[in-house]
Amino acid sequence: MRLLKEVFQSAGRQLKKFRREFYKHPYFQSLGPKEMRVRMSWAKLADGHRIMEALFWSGWIRFSGHEKAVGKDAFYWPFYSNPRYNREITKFMFSFRAEDSSNRNINNLMIITGPESAGKSWLLKHNLEKFRKATPNKINPFLVYMDLKSCHSLSFDTFLDNYENTFIDYLSARSVEMFKNQQVLTPESVFDVFFFNHDKLYHELKLFEILQHAVKGEGLLWIDEERREAVRNILGKWGNRKYKETPIFDSWNELCKALAPQYKELESQHAREVKSAFSIFRSLLIQEEHDEAPPAYEASLYRTGLKMHDFLLDVMNLIGGYHQMSSTEENIEYPHALIVLENLQSLTHLETCENRAKNFFEHLAVRLYNEEAWRDHIPVIIESNDNVYFNTLIYDDLSIFETSFTSIEWKGVETNSDIQNWLQHIFNERHSEIIAKEIGGNIHHLRIFTEGIINSKEKEPNFLVHLKCKGKEWDEEYNKFLHKVNSLYLRDEVAHLVEKNTIDHTIFNTMENFIWAIGEIRTPEAVGEEIKNMSIMRAMLKAGLLYDEKHNEYMQVSSHVYHHFFKRYTAEIWKKMSIVDKIDYRMWRVFNGFRWVGLRIKGNREEHQRFETIKTQRDWDEDLYSFNLGKREDPRRFSRYRMMDGKLNNMPAHYGPRGRWKLILSPRVLFMGPFLAFAHGIMGYPYKWLHQPYQYMKEGSTEVSPVTRWIKWLHRRRVVPSILPDYNAEFYGGQFKDEFEKGLLKIAYMDNNPQMVTRTIKWRYVRKWAKNLREQLKNKS
Repeated sequence: MRLLKEVFQSAGRQLKKFRREFYKHPYFQSLGPKEMRVRMSWAKLADGHRIMEALFWSGWIRFSGHEKAVGKDAFYWPFYSNPRYNREITKFMFSFRAEDSSNRNINNLMIITGPESAGKSWLLKHNLEKFRKATPNKINPFLVYMDLKSCHSLSFDTFLDNYENTFIDYLSARSVEMFKNQQVLTPESVFDVFFFNHDKLYHELKLFEILQHAVKGEGLLWIDEERREAVRNILGKWGNRKYKETPIFDSWNELCKALAPQYKELESQHAREVKSAFSIFRSLLIQEEHDEAPPAYEASLYRTGLKMHDFLLDVMNLIGGYHQMSSTEENIEYPHALIVLENLQSLTHLETCENRAKNFFEHLAVRLYNEEAWRDHIPVIIESNDNVYFNTLIYDDLSIFETSFTSIEWKGVETNSDIQNWLQHIFNERHSEIIAKEIGGNIHHLRIFTEGIINSKEKEPNFLVHLKCKGKEWDEEYNKFLHKVNSLYLRDEVAHLVEKNTIDHTIFNTMENFIWAIGEIRTPEAVGEEIKNMSIMRAMLKAGLLYDEKHNEYMQVSSHVYHHFFKRYTAEIWKKMSIVDKIDYRMWRVFNGFRWVGLRIKGNREEHQRFETIKTQRDWDEDLYSFNLGKREDPRRFSRYRMMDGKLNNMPAHYGPRGRWKLILSPRVLFMGPFLAFAHGIMGYPYKWLHQPYQYMKEGSTEVSPVTRWIKWLHRRRVVPSILPDYNAEFYGGQFKDEFEKGLLKIAYMDNNPQMVTRTIKWRYVRKWAKNLREQLKNKS
């Protein structure tokens, strides 16, 4: 007994020691009454998936029994790089012409899009730095780079002036470099490129007029007083000019040398002469654009910039070996050349340039459009966060497919594991999962969140409180958000809502829908196109509050942080509203709110389920058992109802009567839900039973198996018809009526021409056969 008593006393001492250490642990301290009131609420208690987070994952980052907290002194911000995107951009920047090269490119234009502050410039500049230092042909590549955000172009004319000067200064400075025992660019080569597409005699007359004004200190071409005498001597040859002679262009080298000394910023005489050649041709093309301007702009210098831009691209093509004058021999090497335009939204958002900015881009896109199997132009990269235009509108304006140009959609860090690997020296695995869900992959916002915790003055920073994005570190981002919201009132898309005085209700109702949908609304097929074309949606997309993915059927907030800002903004507005205003808004939401039943496409719901857009075209799965029983991984009518992340997945989503995006449990789900859960989870229906008809028939029985009859009986009782092919199902010839009729015609054609079953059937064959058949029927009648 004495020994047993000593054992219990020893165990008691160890328990007291453990309790003292346990009470000191931050996880236990975070469960105090005061902290629990901050962490827990009835809303969080109803949201089951947050209970574990609130109780057990609210401590300091990377804190456990053997790890210490990362302090401010030990913090550093790592460099994030995605190898897949880097590989695609690097391959696109270089131009390899060998037919057997795996790095040979097809497209000439790459468009980099994505939400604002997602790290697109970070991605682009990191790869451009590697391009600058590369010397595959014993000469540094030619890179014409322009950041429109840094040049502060207040008008389209200012942009043209900065763009052309950047081009000319760069090419003039690099013209002295040697490649293949000759200079890269000379005044003679610039002369040859210009007159490859222009008439020499016409521009001789125009240049004579320009030089006459220039020697007087007027016009488009500026000449120093010291240089004007030499130019007058060249103009003196014009007096003895004969018919069709071009004395000024015949003295081209002399004219370039006369103007060269005034460009003192260049050290080399050769570079000055090249810049003189560019300046002369620039004045000619500007004069030509002014002569072709509309009558309303005759009194001012009206420019589109298209002619000069084409000329500069021709010079770059000559350097890169893509000009018509370049040699076509395969063994000849040329320097790699690239043009990069960053932050192009600064130009598309200008309000004083009419349509000249979009015409400039569309002209560039038409020039770079390529249907061949190889590149025929130097590559051009465009980076912008004007996603509405560069993801959709530019393709619609040009009537081309959305796959015509290389497109990179960069949204930041891709997956939860990337965040864990990237910030593993700061956060543990569980915290990384929560950060990916609440903050997202936006690199800029990830840095704000991380620095907010590291620089916090709290002794034990509360992880979950920082996830709400309400600290002082978020004030600047929230002010930017408010600026975007206020800019909605000035947009043309919602001008009619401002006149009706319903703009406030519309913005509030739209934010409510995205809050209820957890920041993401699915926009499939024709329904999605109708939602995207709503005035408030177009305005919020252009303002940067929402983001429409190019390759997926989802419209979402531009960043996960904006989901928190939507909640914060609506809560502030709701608090300021009076009781009368709240009743007025609720009545407006019932009758005019954004809801499913208000969509025009609702009456064609069954038809548009078979409608597939070009960019989301899907192919049927293989028929594994020759009975059309090969199903998708998660067929629509056999979706498994399960709890994940605190919400029901794969359930019918509709707009409720009050304008909210709700998950409505239909009577079929309420009554059949338990049975379906039993069939899916325990019995494995239909995935474990699909092979049964094949085995049943393989044994020699000619009867239909009981499993097949059971499946067909369930199919006949389903509410919504499936878009997937079923066993012994009717034939769907196409996606809508026209395609259905074409499919029937092809079946009739194959029935009349059995030899064509194993061949490729051209539509013209079917049309010709149908035309002959129609004529035969008319003759018989």
